[in-house]
Amino acid sequence: MNVSELVTLLQSFPPHAPVGVLTINPSGLVVDIDAAPVVTVEQTVADDGEARTVWITGVGAIAVPAPSLISWECRCGEMITIDNDASWPHEHDPHLNHVDYTP
Repeated sequence: MNVSELVTLLQSFPPHAPVGVLTINPSGLVVDIDAAPVVTVEQTVADDGEARTVWITGVGAIAVPAPSLISWECRCGEMITIDNDASWPHEHDPHLNHVDYTP
């Protein structure tokens, strides 16, 4: 996702809605989900001064629990839906671990 896609997606939500950040990682065979309120946005800057990556930073505990179901479209086109008791979708690891650093 790039900044333009994020801005477009956020425009569909009420402007007064609080923003949180979720991290979803494998924890053995199951899913580890952490949530925090967003407090800032930072960037990694390339040698030429261009923003290489924009980072949404969450700090602390959030009062609202994470969603019970989380879905996203894998790079292969399949929708992945998980919850707190789900198994990690290891068959998608080659797609999920790919990070494209090109601006």
